[in-house]
Amino acid sequence: MSDWIKVSDSLPESPADVQVYCADTKEQFVAFHDKARKQFTYAMDHEGNSIGCLPTHWKPLGPNPEQ
Repeated sequence: MSDWIKVSDSLPESPADVQVYCADTKEQFVAFHDKARKQFTYAMDHEGNSIGCLPTHWKPLGPNPEQ
């Protein structure tokens, strides 16, 4: 996994959207690191509660697309 950073080695500066990888489910998606909750949040439920995960790796998102 080149470009990927182990969560155990370093966490992203908050607030920042990053791509995360969860080894247990083999999923990857965009999330942001919530320092207060000590988790990566990727969604909110209908009551406004954050839905998070404990990924093993993360990496910065690539550049935004050009028009």
